[in-house]
Amino acid sequence: MTVQRNVADAWPFTGRAAELDLFRHSLESNLCAILIHGTQGVGKTRLGEEFLSVAKAAGFSTLRLDSIPGNSHIPLSPLSPLVPHELVAGIVTSPEDIGAGLHMLELFKQVKLSVQKISGSTRLVILVDDLHRLDQLSLVVLSQLLDGGLIFLVSTVPQGEPVPDAVPALWSRDRSMRVDLHPLDEAEFQSLLVRLLDGPVGEMTVDQIWRACQGNLTYLRELLVVSLQKRKLFDQDGMWLLAGHLEPGDSLTDLVKNRLQEAGQEAQEVLDRLALCEPLGVDELAIEGRDRHLLIQTIERLERSGLLCVAVADRRHQLRLSHPMHGNVIRSLMQPDTTKAILAQQATRLESLGARRSEDVLRIATWRLEASGTADPALLLRAARLARLEFDFPSVERLARGILRTEENVEGALLLAEALTSQGLVDAAGESLAAAATGAATGAVKTQAVLAASYGLYWELLELEASDVKLAEAFASLSGREQAEIAAGQATNQFFSGRIGEALRTLAATPHPNPAGSPLRTLADVGAHCVHGDVAKAQALLDASESYRRAQPKSFVFFLHPGTDYLLNAYVLAESGDLEQACAALRKSVTAAITDHVPYALATFEAFLGHLLLQRGRLRAAVRWYRDVVGLAQRHHQAPKRMALTGMAVAYGQLGDADSARQRLREAELLQPTVDWDGLNAKAHAWTRAASGDIDTAVAHLRAEAGKACDRGQLAVAAALLHDMVRLGDPEPAVDELAALAARCNSPMVHARAAHASAAANGDPAALSDAAAWFEEAGALLVAAEAATQACTAYRTSGQERRATAEANRAARLISRCEGASTPGIPRSETVASLTGREREVAELVRSGLTSAEAAAKLHLSVRTINNHLQKVYGKLGIAGRGELGAVLTWQD
Repeated sequence: MTVQRNVADAWPFTGRAAELDLFRHSLESNLCAILIHGTQGVGKTRLGEEFLSVAKAAGFSTLRLDSIPGNSHIPLSPLSPLVPHELVAGIVTSPEDIGAGLHMLELFKQVKLSVQKISGSTRLVILVDDLHRLDQLSLVVLSQLLDGGLIFLVSTVPQGEPVPDAVPALWSRDRSMRVDLHPLDEAEFQSLLVRLLDGPVGEMTVDQIWRACQGNLTYLRELLVVSLQKRKLFDQDGMWLLAGHLEPGDSLTDLVKNRLQEAGQEAQEVLDRLALCEPLGVDELAIEGRDRHLLIQTIERLERSGLLCVAVADRRHQLRLSHPMHGNVIRSLMQPDTTKAILAQQATRLESLGARRSEDVLRIATWRLEASGTADPALLLRAARLARLEFDFPSVERLARGILRTEENVEGALLLAEALTSQGLVDAAGESLAAAATGAATGAVKTQAVLAASYGLYWELLELEASDVKLAEAFASLSGREQAEIAAGQATNQFFSGRIGEALRTLAATPHPNPAGSPLRTLADVGAHCVHGDVAKAQALLDASESYRRAQPKSFVFFLHPGTDYLLNAYVLAESGDLEQACAALRKSVTAAITDHVPYALATFEAFLGHLLLQRGRLRAAVRWYRDVVGLAQRHHQAPKRMALTGMAVAYGQLGDADSARQRLREAELLQPTVDWDGLNAKAHAWTRAASGDIDTAVAHLRAEAGKACDRGQLAVAAALLHDMVRLGDPEPAVDELAALAARCNSPMVHARAAHASAAANGDPAALSDAAAWFEEAGALLVAAEAATQACTAYRTSGQERRATAEANRAARLISRCEGASTPGIPRSETVASLTGREREVAELVRSGLTSAEAAAKLHLSVRTINNHLQKVYGKLGIAGRGELGAVLTWQD
């Protein structure tokens, strides 16, 4: 109920910082008016109200005047708060005297007195919403008040409406300013959603709502109200998610319908065709009997009114509806027979023009299918392939079903299976996969069918053994390129189930005919070498793959989203010691999956992003991404779901929340398999126990699992598990094993972990300080804080107090960025000495570049006193001199 009230009530003001700054400047200048112009629902009135709030805070008196639709024939109605009632009554009852001099003089005099009574000696800031609706006399009065310097006018005018000529000040650049208001951008839109719903919103949900609203706040309000009422928008474990499609509801439908009806019948024919078939060129509009000149006039009128927009693409002018909601409403109001007739006409028209572009095939096939329920299967197959390249899986599903209604078709069945799985309909995809695998005797289609079935068994159903069996059977029956691709599938299974040695042997035994491999082989090859600790080889394979992709940008296998390239790049970057760039690369994967609207890919990429944020020490950010994965994978995408649940257990363990860690770990263990491909399962158990205070058991578990990881060839994973022993305060047993791993690996991260273990075991303060610096540079903030804390202790033990203080400050600075982390390696009671007011004052002056003598003169103190204060500052901050003040004081600020 609280959220529904938030949506229904006045909304928090979001964004528009530049517009607010512009208004503040205008108030202080010689300007007398600001005109806010924009499309319906963009937030013109809300911005005007915020302008009034800013003016009031600055000491101005304010007043809002509203123009009431239908009252424009009543003179001075909007100005009633400023005009005495008897004067209004006299003018209204004697309309023939409106222009009489005595009446007008008396009117201006009374209005001026009213304004001065409200505002005193300052200008009165007035907001007039929908200025174009005001009657002529009201506009004349406002113009006189502006000319007299009595008011500052804030007004709104919607797109397509004229700015009134009766207010000349609005046409003068020296006296007024126009603000063309655009919809909120995606970041501002997401921020508003989070504030309205009082909690994080899933990335796919944000994208769906954004696509429907395009930043239009009026449409957003109506969609949220309906979605909340129908429980389509719901809170799942602290994350707001959307189930199904957004529905406009009666109120929004009526709002859009009323606006569209103003366009007229001739314009409606254009709008109908765009709602069904956009984008269309002018020559592609199939409207019989319409003169081309008159058609262009209609289009220009629709563009001016904001209902249609014209874009240039490939030197072609393309027409689109200005907002997707308009198309939704138009389609909902059309009769089925009308819809079918228009689609058939548009298909015929496009064919008559030659259908020269590749996307024309997809358009014609889709329109024919929807118009008649059938079409040439060959046309539908070509169209389905094109739709798949654009990741338009709903269209792939419709086209594939159209093929299969006409004939048995192996590729059609395979396309349908992929489309269903990609939309989370795994169970429904099973029958199509079986048909594809059975019908394909040999060749590439059979290979894709087997790989698709294998994918579904492993990633969606977590049936690893069955997936392996299916691949093994296909490998034995195929040869050449197809066999190599099946081997890549086997190696991928082995990689993700932690069998790195097996994966490397499988890849070595079956070379790919293409020296650059294939997307699937690259996934297995890069991933396996990276986990094996051979980052140099992984990078070389990735570089070769990128060259191949540039040559064949549309080449990818079923169920493998192109964003996987960014994921692999992120994996290599992380092991190379650049976690910040790794996160940036993986965010590109997430963005690509959102743009293409592919939930299975998004769930996988978000889970990996959560893993990277864990390494960075951004624990609550990691939990936020993991929650989104769990929300996406409620019924499907079980492998990413398990990754997210174990990741959440680690995050909660490092936050010190043992109960939440145990809960997530229990949920994860309900899902199979338990093979730990990335070490996260072992980490989840260890950090859950550590959060419960059982450090000894946690350390023993990490050491045992590290041994198993080594046996499987997961050398980088083993190093990470052994390094967690160091973080839990028991470095000695890990030192030799980490040193041995570092000798076998070229991974910078493995080497850094080994160096940290050695420094911690030996209590070497300088080496621990170096480790802290390396991990900080790598972006592993929490580990860096723990190493700095160890360095602080070691320095203090050796009597080097100033260096100990410097490390304590470093640890405190890093911990402040770790979102509430609470690990055994973080100080519980260590406090950073704070500066007194005078010490801070002296330090700030010296930081700004003043000498001791200049600071002394400014503060009326002796130079000796200034230097004494500086020595105390240096001691408290653990620095050697004034050259280091800048960085430390910046952090403390």
